[in-house]
Amino acid sequence: MIRAWRPARSLTEFMHEYFPWLEWDYLDSDEADEALGGEVKVHSLQVRLSDLGEQYVAVEEYCAEGLPEPEELQHLGRGEMEDDADIDEQ
Repeated sequence: MIRAWRPARSLTEFMHEYFPWLEWDYLDSDEADEALGGEVKVHSLQVRLSDLGEQYVAVEEYCAEGLPEPEELQHLGRGEMEDDADIDEQ
């Protein structure tokens, strides 16, 4: 749980401003609003990394570990890697 108060016109503006690396879905939170006497608005969100977040993690891993070995690149969706001999024949 993140307890935060930040000025924003909407939840969408808040999320884009403070958490641009997340995608989110809004969950109903009427019970929490009522439990707090209706004086504050409680937002419950289910979040996941956006494409931007995934790319940031990849850059962080690259900076920490260096370039992956060719075998590791295959499982990252880069497809089959060609051998030098295959390239020479073309």
